Amino acid sequence: MKVDNISPNEITYEMLIEALANDGKPRLAYDLYLRAHNEGLNLSSKAYDAVISSSQVYGATTDLSILGPRPPDKKKVQIRKTVTEFCNIANVPRRSKPFERKEIYIPPKRGKLMSIQEEKMLSF
Repeated sequence: MKVDNISPNEITYEMLIEALANDGKPRLAYDLYLRAHNEGLNLSSKAYDAVISSSQVYGATTDLSILGPRPPDKKKVQIRKTVTEFCNIANVPRRSKPFERKEIYIPPKRGKLMSIQEEKMLSF
């Protein structure tokens, strides 16, 4: 990323921290968490928990008080699955009847006089 002049964001740091913590490298995960925190990034509680738990499991000598308090959990966004749910929330009236389907082009009936080439053209 440094070669391409791309600066890492919260998601990049969180993924790296979790991978290092799960791989048994709590000191690197700790250092990376501090670097992200010093850059002003707000990491999730999941990355914080990964650093704490890996430090405890692997017995790393890190000063966990420097990490600060545990960040609050991010709110999960509820996804609406139907149009009715959306209309109820947005106070938008829902259509009582579905749209009428009307064909714009009606292909001619296939008769004995139609050639094979004409049939192929109609099938596209």
